[in-house]
Amino acid sequence: MNWYKNIIKFSSHNIKFPENLDNDINEIVEEAINYYYSNEEKPKITDNIDIIDPYTKEEDKIIFVIQPFTVDFINTIASFNPQNRIVSIFPYHHNLENFNEQILFQHYKEKIYHEIAHFIDPKFKIKDFWKDRNKINYLLREEEFDAYSKEIEFVVKSNLNDNNIEEFKQWLRDGNISFLPIYLNFYREMISYWYKNKPEYIKILKQRLYNVMKGHKNAET
Repeated sequence: MNWYKNIIKFSSHNIKFPENLDNDINEIVEEAINYYYSNEEKPKITDNIDIIDPYTKEEDKIIFVIQPFTVDFINTIASFNPQNRIVSIFPYHHNLENFNEQILFQHYKEKIYHEIAHFIDPKFKIKDFWKDRNKINYLLREEEFDAYSKEIEFVVKSNLNDNNIEEFKQWLRDGNISFLPIYLNFYREMISYWYKNKPEYIKILKQRLYNVMKGHKNAET
């Protein structure tokens, strides 16, 4: 693992998630899938997720609303509203058409991870933090990088196995976008943008993903 010394370590804000959150997220995803197949036409408030905020140590509640309409923003399967602190899910998004239940489950869960990262992110607790964020390029906003990196961590954890771990190591070592694992192809354009416009994000992302890889039984070679 000496090659990792070539990845510069940055002090960065990797959003902390409360322990034992995964089962609660799975239940929300199941509700969204049931909504999708039932063709419901009214908004539905799902079961909430009660958490202990990992930063303040105070009790908090994540409220989810499943919406019957779609939104125009590309890939918006879910969104977080910083004003009312509600996470909305859009199961009828056109990008999800004709997917089987297993793929739907994966896509919903990826995006819900992203929005929960926003919910927990202490930057959104700063008064009026969100008001001028639209003036900044979406992919360059710190809060979006933090949420996408959390989403990408989940995707890597879900896909990393004995057959593809060497491919993953090669991308971490060499940094060439052509070595990006196939299961991260959805993020290829985004990661390419960071390579060109915000290379420090790539270094932070690799640090975070390296830490994910260390948890794999065959990480050491």
